[in-house]
Amino acid sequence: METTKIWKARMRRAYADETNHVVVGEVVEENPLYLKMRCRAFHFKRPMVNANIVTSETKVRLFPWSAIAYMTELPEELDWEQATAELDAKGDVVLQPSAGAQSVRLKEGLDG
Repeated sequence: METTKIWKARMRRAYADETNHVVVGEVVEENPLYLKMRCRAFHFKRPMVNANIVTSETKVRLFPWSAIAYMTELPEELDWEQATAELDAKGDVVLQPSAGAQSVRLKEGLDG
């Protein structure tokens, strides 16, 4: 039985002031050209306040490998579809799955 891969992928920025784009979700397909995910996208930039975090709906997206800055494998049981994006006490953008659950950092600090 194949396990579900849950990944966080940060997209490359073309210029310094471009909005950060981070997607979190289930890997549907990988091939030499692209990564296909059923995911939610989170968009944010400095200065960060909760109101500046835009969350998209869940849908299937294709990302060429050249557009991805890095990826992180997340726990298979992460409830990414119900999670909310918010700022933590340090000013980091985190994905909070549910009350008391371990959060996932989407973007660290206010410096980039």
